[in-house]
Amino acid sequence: MRYALRFMGLTTPKQLLAHVELVVVTMGRRGSLVLSREHGTHRIPRVPPKRIVDVTGAGDAYRAGFYAGMSRGYDHGRCGILGSAAASFAIEAKGTQTTLPSWVAVVRRARRFGDF
Repeated sequence: MRYALRFMGLTTPKQLLAHVELVVVTMGRRGSLVLSREHGTHRIPRVPPKRIVDVTGAGDAYRAGFYAGMSRGYDHGRCGILGSAAASFAIEAKGTQTTLPSWVAVVRRARRFGDF
């Protein structure tokens, strides 16, 4: 995020909304923020994993869950929760693709934080 901001000459993620419709900021154990021109800001909680082994691939998993939610027509808040749930699986084992969850497993874990 800081590289994008620096490249654009901006100081806050919200300023990016002048150039794009949606900004997602992942913050590790502090969850994430989904900022939208149309829908404002959603603070997304961290979906806790069963254990933390290796955080490699968590960002990619978050994006996969987020985009999977978007492709199914979910609102941005739910997409963020799905992203957080998908990321929680990614960090439970060593390696980037060793714990690829099913859609059903991601939704089951996400249900603790939202209505799906």
